[in-house]
Amino acid sequence: MCMHTSLCSSNFTIRADRPLSTTDLPVQRLLILSEKTFCWPLYRKSNVYLYLLYPDHGRHKAGISVIQSKKDIMQPSPLLKKRKMQDVSFKSVEEFLAFIPVNELSLVTKLREIIFQAIPDCHEKLAYNVPYYKRHANICFIWPASILWGGKSQYEGVRFGFTKGFLLKDENGYLDKGNRKEVSYKDFTHVDEIDETVLISLILRAADVDVDRYLSKKMTRYHF
Repeated sequence: MCMHTSLCSSNFTIRADRPLSTTDLPVQRLLILSEKTFCWPLYRKSNVYLYLLYPDHGRHKAGISVIQSKKDIMQPSPLLKKRKMQDVSFKSVEEFLAFIPVNELSLVTKLREIIFQAIPDCHEKLAYNVPYYKRHANICFIWPASILWGGKSQYEGVRFGFTKGFLLKDENGYLDKGNRKEVSYKDFTHVDEIDETVLISLILRAADVDVDRYLSKKMTRYHF
């Protein structure tokens, strides 16, 4: 007798490539893995391997497949190639600056000046192909609209963001949060829109938050 070849979950349907007998697959449990895992062997009997393929960002349904070779399990399915969220890859901040258009470059240059004025000992490093600024942890970032994420941008100009913005005191509501839980940001389309005094004050507060979180973790670690 053959088992059902279609199993449903709340998120997607799992299908078998061919009917599976109960001797091939005594279904007791199924491993649902993260999207980082292409496949995983679930059951083996007489050199028959069952593995689960996870859906690729919703474009393909998961599938159960029976194969004869263990070597095949190690090969990712061509249907499950990881989606690239960005089409650029910079090796340095200089490459980043050379790529962005002139209107964004003027904004980025001004914002970088403000950051280094407020926290001159911060470290500038690329993450997600945009510059982040940190001491103990990331404090803020500059993200031009031309550096896409997921193939599209939802704003124009340049976004200045605080990675722990939810911890900042922003009495005047200068920053936006959108649908972000932790990040707060301000979008600029022209240099004249930048309120340098307000921004420096917020950067200094963010730097204080960074120190407080670092010391708190250190005290917890050593049980002070």
